[in-house]
Amino acid sequence: EHSRQEIAAAGITLADARGLSAVTMRSAAAAIGTAPASLYRYVITRDELVELMADQVYGEISYHEPRSGDPVADLLRLGRQSRAVGQTLEILRAFQRVSSRAVGVSSSRALTSSGRT
Repeated sequence: EHSRQEIAAAGITLADARGLSAVTMRSAAAAIGTAPASLYRYVITRDELVELMADQVYGEISYHEPRSGDPVADLLRLGRQSRAVGQTLEILRAFQRVSSRAVGVSSSRALTSSGRT
C-alpha cells in the first residue's frame, strides 16, 4: 500500500533533484518502488500528481513554530515561507498550463479539475 502523500513527496523529491519535467507517472512510480499502472489507483493523471505536489508544498507553511515575542519578526517569517511556497506554486501552475495546452486541454479546466485553484 502507498498513499497520495507518499506519491506527492516522491514527485517533489524528483522535481527538486531533476526539475519538474522529470516528474512523470513512470518516474514517480519507480521512486516509490511500484509499477506505473498501480500509481493510477492514487492519481489519474500527471496533472493531478502535480496538483497534489502543489498542495503538499503549500502545507509546509508552519503556523505552529514558537513565536519570537516580536510580532513583526513573526509576520516576516510567515511572509517568507508564504512567498517561497507561492513561487513554487506559480512555477507548478505555469508548467501545468503549458503541458495542458500541449495536449489540448483547457488550462482553467486542468487547474480546477479537483475543485481547487
